[in-house]
Amino acid sequence: MGAGWAAHRLAYRLAHGQLERWAYVRHRCDVKLCCNPDHLELGTARDNALDAVRRGRTNGGNTKRNRHRALWPRVFELAALGWTRERIAAELGMSERNVYYRLKRGGR
Repeated sequence: MGAGWAAHRLAYRLAHGQLERWAYVRHRCDVKLCCNPDHLELGTARDNALDAVRRGRTNGGNTKRNRHRALWPRVFELAALGWTRERIAAELGMSERNVYYRLKRGGR
């Protein structure tokens, strides 16, 4: 424990005990830098994607920089509906890897 841990994950673990690698530590307060264990909760990648959609944190900006960027909000919407990465990629004409990357990074 220690090196290589994000501060909010470490704070959650110290307050609540063991933390699975797959688990996402989500911020109820929607403040990325918050490490208050009372503001943190566990979830899945899908929960995290739903949070991003609900809070308007999906990015639909500059298509010159990345031609898929305008499709990112749609990626989160489809993931929230339970679509697989393969199905989302096929529907939007993107690579599965790009869909995976976007869902993993969340709304950032």
